[in-house]
Amino acid sequence: MNEVPTFRLFRDAGVPAPRTTFARVFVTVPRKHERRYFGLYTILENVDNNFGLG
Repeated sequence: MNEVPTFRLFRDAGVPAPRTTFARVFVTVPRKHERRYFGLYTILENVDNNFGLG
């Protein structure tokens, strides 16, 4: 959970850092679970040859 505010701080300071956000994950399994909450996760930008182009 620390990645999102930390990388935001880096970007605001002009340091290259991946884009990040939080995602609430819900899963539906037919006939078993209807929209079951699985938790809060962090989504991180992939650091590859396209990093920083967007």
